[in-house]
Amino acid sequence: SGNLKVGTVQSYQIEGTLSSSQLPSSLTPTSVSAASGVLGTLQITGGTPGAGKVLTSDANGNATWQDASSSSGADTTLRNLFLPPAPTGLSASPGNTQVSLSWTAPTVPFSQVPLTNYSYQVSSNGGSSWGEAVLTNSTSASAAVTGLTNGTAYVFKVAGVNGVGTGSYSSGVSTIPVTFTVCGGPGNGCYDSTASISDGAAKLPDGSIIDYTFANGSSGFKVWKERGGNRILNATGLWSFGWQKQLTSAGTSYSNQDFITSTRLGGRICPPHVFIDFNNMTANNRCLYFDTGNLASGITDIGRWSWGGTGRGGGSSFFEGNVSACSNSGMRLPTIYETTASDPGSGLPGSDGISPTWAGTTRGVPSFGSGVNWTASAHTSDSNHFWVWENSSASYYGMMGWGGSGPAVYEGHTSSLLSVRCVLP
Repeated sequence: SGNLKVGTVQSYQIEGTLSSSQLPSSLTPTSVSAASGVLGTLQITGGTPGAGKVLTSDANGNATWQDASSSSGADTTLRNLFLPPAPTGLSASPGNTQVSLSWTAPTVPFSQVPLTNYSYQVSSNGGSSWGEAVLTNSTSASAAVTGLTNGTAYVFKVAGVNGVGTGSYSSGVSTIPVTFTVCGGPGNGCYDSTASISDGAAKLPDGSIIDYTFANGSSGFKVWKERGGNRILNATGLWSFGWQKQLTSAGTSYSNQDFITSTRLGGRICPPHVFIDFNNMTANNRCLYFDTGNLASGITDIGRWSWGGTGRGGGSSFFEGNVSACSNSGMRLPTIYETTASDPGSGLPGSDGISPTWAGTTRGVPSFGSGVNWTASAHTSDSNHFWVWENSSASYYGMMGWGGSGPAVYEGHTSSLLSVRCVLP
């Protein structure tokens, strides 16, 4: 304590120790001594302490107070101990001529030199050159970078700033600003909006941002997925139907659970008539997701269609129940009229009182594999017969393995498993 005169040599003994909790996680008290190059006595030979000043020393213990920006050479290592480490978790969300950045704030090494603001770097040429801007007087771990050009790819980095200087920059993150088109309103389904699909991103009527992205994360079929989340838009693509929900185990109604296993999906189709529930078996202007195809592994909510617990309860129905291959992920078997099969003209269920329009090869759910695919629709020739299809051909087989006691096999061909293509309206 007391006043120091510049140029007057005064000797001070450094007393006490720094605990590990007071140091950056990568340092120890021993490494601090090694980094500073000074042990024991410091002789302050010049400068004035104050805000933005750092005490720097040579290896002989001759120390001076200097502006943070003026320290160099042997002083740099000591100075760097007080700089903020790099922020982590940087993300960039594009908008119209702007990008919203967010990150996790770094923990400063010493509370005496707290964060005062942030600095970000931006490059429009893949990192060959960088522009820098300081977010003045802001310690918020987010920022909006405006005045950008839509369609141009930008890379961003961010660093913390304190009284010592600018710390290490984070890893870069890239994105492209876009003008979001709004889709999902009446007559403007997101899956039918060529502008939104071309942009690869869109805004729903409620303001949510969605991205047009691969269902499996890498290739093939694409879905509209909420930005920063796992929910996907319903198969019809209209916001009035909300986020896609799972079906109940029986497949006859929606559950309250969001469908988030989009990696299972293999495509989307819009048959003329879609089964929603027993009160709406021939819904118009609705679409289906279908999965990548699998083998039937067991039976859950289906049995002989003459049983009271399935379908219409004693009569033949176009929808008799579900199998675990589908219900385990919140999907269901298709009805025969939702598939690519042609109308056979006979053997069709009569208890529903409906005359559905058949989807055919252009609007139907495609079969999976090289064999027949099971549907949930009863065939009237026998109470254990169900419609199956392969491409445009429809036929029927008797089902065995009731109640999940075994694999779903067709009668007379117990060595073969039926293929299953699950759907989700």
